[in-house]
This record gives sequence, C-alpha cells and structure tokens, in this order.
Amino acid sequence: MEPAPFRPALVLPDTQGQEFDLRNRPEGEVTVVFFGYTHCPDVCPTTMADLAQARSSLPPDVRQDLQVVFVTEDPGRDNSPIVREWLDRFDPDFIGLIGGTPQTKQVLEELYLPTTQRIEDPETSVVHPDDGHEHPGDYGLEHASIIYAFAPGDRVLIYTGGFTPDQYADDFAALVNPGER
Repeated sequence: MEPAPFRPALVLPDTQGQEFDLRNRPEGEVTVVFFGYTHCPDVCPTTMADLAQARSSLPPDVRQDLQVVFVTEDPGRDNSPIVREWLDRFDPDFIGLIGGTPQTKQVLEELYLPTTQRIEDPETSVVHPDDGHEHPGDYGLEHASIIYAFAPGDRVLIYTGGFTPDQYADDFAALVNPGER
C-alpha cells in the first residue's frame, strides 16, 4: 500500500440512474473503488469476489460505513441492468457506475493508472465466465487491477494485488474505526 492522491472528482451515473459523486460521500464512509468490466475473464470477478468476502466478514457496524464501487470501463456492453445483475452476484450493496467516458479517463490519469485499452483480435474467441460460451471476434479490455480505498481525513490505501480477503477486511475495519486498531 502506498500514499495516493485525495478523492478525485468522479461523478457518474449509477445503475439506478442516480448521480454518484466520489467527493460527496457520507461522513465516515470508506469508499473502495475498482475500475473494470463485467466481461473480464479473470481479474474483475476475482477482485469483486474478494471484496465481497472481505465485506461480509466485517461486523455490521463497520460494514455500514464501507461502500464498494465498481466502475465499468465498457459502456458498450455494460449497461445499467447488466452491471447491476453482475454486482448482485457478489454483493447487492455494491454500487455500479457507468464509466468509459472522458471523465473516467481523466480520473485514471489522476490516479496514475493506465487508461483502458480495447484489445480486438478477430481470430480469437473469448470465453466469457458469465455464460461459458465462446464469442468469436470478441474483444477484451486491458485495464489496471488496482483498488483504491478512500477514507475520511484524506487517507487512501492502494492495493496493487496479492491481498487476501482477510487482509482487506483488517484494513477496511482500521479505516472505518482508526482509533480501535
């Protein structure tokens, strides 16, 4: 984990059509943000599963002050109902945002993350984890697999991989209740 910039100016529609503003969150909330896409064959589903497991292991008083936010970078396939259905498989309290916009590109740059790149290969078939079928000529997205946890007091944790759900849970509990650890 490394120090990071303060919460970036990220305002996007959520899966219910409501505006989500990363800077305007409830006092005391720890906001965990991950950029990805629902057709991702590996990193995105495993990351969301780990975050769901971490969140579910927390006591209810800690869990209520922890919000996990998934920002899709694939608005061409990931509309609101698809993102909502996908997130509900992990945790129905996760918030889904529809990104893949110039604003998310700017936020990725502010967070020192590579911008998402579309990878197409008409000779390649992609097997999607959702349906198990091959999709010839499909595309994938090359994206960062970084998790940001923004906490009150301009505290930020950056996860670059290799963390377990228990490690996330310990960190999230310490961010929500900093004086208790």
